[in-house]
Amino acid sequence: MIDASDRPPDAVAAHPGNVGMARAVGAAVGLALLSVLSVAWSLLMAPPETALENEGFVQGPIDWLPMAPESAVVLALAVVVPSAVVGGLVGGLIWRWRRFAGAAVALASAWSAGVVLLPVAASALGIHLRAAIVCAFGCESLLRDDQPFGGLIAYATFLAGTFFLVMSVIVPAAVALIVVGVLFARVRGRPAVRPRLPLVPSVIAFAAVHGIALVWTVIVTPSGLVVYFCLALGVVAWTIWMTEGVRLLG
Repeated sequence: MIDASDRPPDAVAAHPGNVGMARAVGAAVGLALLSVLSVAWSLLMAPPETALENEGFVQGPIDWLPMAPESAVVLALAVVVPSAVVGGLVGGLIWRWRRFAGAAVALASAWSAGVVLLPVAASALGIHLRAAIVCAFGCESLLRDDQPFGGLIAYATFLAGTFFLVMSVIVPAAVALIVVGVLFARVRGRPAVRPRLPLVPSVIAFAAVHGIALVWTVIVTPSGLVVYFCLALGVVAWTIWMTEGVRLLG
């Protein structure tokens, strides 16, 4: 259960929410700009030769090519800024009523926008892109400049992986912890109390669960994890700013 501070103080007032949308989007874009170089660096990471050669599989070799640093920066800007606008706008709207939901939706919407926009931007800018290389029965690149709408399939694959891991790992672990907590409370002769997590730890926990499917990509290259970590860190900073910064700025 999220702490009662999840609700903004003015959420019960006659006019719910006084956080300006310009501030919410502006903060998201400002924080996103700080991650541009890290995102560009992730685009420059070379996958292992074994993944690119893809020997013995129907997909055949992956024609990955090193990207010029300036192209990586331009591509990162073209994706990071619009994604931050989407996350700040949608998250800011929901923040007015529920802080945790606003931060969670900001992260999820920015990530989905980034995944979908990356091949579109690469195709429009004429930048060779072979990213999100996953290996199961052979390796393949899910984000390619010659398939500008492949981001939709890549995001669907990400959601499917997240659902599988959450249902097979996270949910059983959570149920086990709840059962142990209830039994421990009964042994001590005290009623079980629902946990109350503060806002920021709740956002961090959500980010960890939401991005759990990226563990599949780490065996090839940590580039996706680097980008997601930057996004999660930015959303945590955005959450803190939306909670404290607006109060300070008035």
